[in-house]
Amino acid sequence: MAILHTPRTLASIARGMIKRHRRLAVVATNHDRSSTGGTASASNSSATHHLVGFGNNGKGNTKNPKKDSTAHVYKSRPSVLWDVDYLGHMNNASYLTHAEYARWEWIAENGALKSMYNTGINFVVTQSAVRFRKEIKLSQSFEIHSFLHAIDDRHLWMQQTFRSCINKKDDNTSIVSKEEKEGRILAQVLIQAAAVQSYKIVPPT
Repeated sequence: MAILHTPRTLASIARGMIKRHRRLAVVATNHDRSSTGGTASASNSSATHHLVGFGNNGKGNTKNPKKDSTAHVYKSRPSVLWDVDYLGHMNNASYLTHAEYARWEWIAENGALKSMYNTGINFVVTQSAVRFRKEIKLSQSFEIHSFLHAIDDRHLWMQQTFRSCINKKDDNTSIVSKEEKEGRILAQVLIQAAAVQSYKIVPPT
């Protein structure tokens, strides 16, 4: 399990760190431009905040996560070696696997992974629920939109929505349906997690 899982996890973390570096560079550039222009940029703090994917007081757009500006977007496609079963589509267990890779990429991008390392805190999944809406076929690209759904003094809940990738070439045509433009929902995952430090559950806030 570790031989297959660890390299893919590390790859997800690396992608998240690259995304974080690029976005912070953009924020820094915008800040420098606003400073030289003699005006303060009100969007800098907002851009950094939205970078983490925890905007709107920890509540994403539950009606349409695709339109939630705070959602982290993970992109992938099924691997013929690891994800696809004999029916030629992504196996049900692989949905949770990719949801985990999306979370690793997410926390690497928003800086939570670094904070977890510095404080010795780990997040452990305590419950998960999956609703399958439409199969993901071999070589079909998909996205996972993740955001923090809720949080209390003991747990946090993350919502992750699998969507088909938007066809940008047809995005402005009237023939394409609204659902296709926004990305069709393929599956929905709800994760409950607890923060653990020194083998004890601690408040996640």
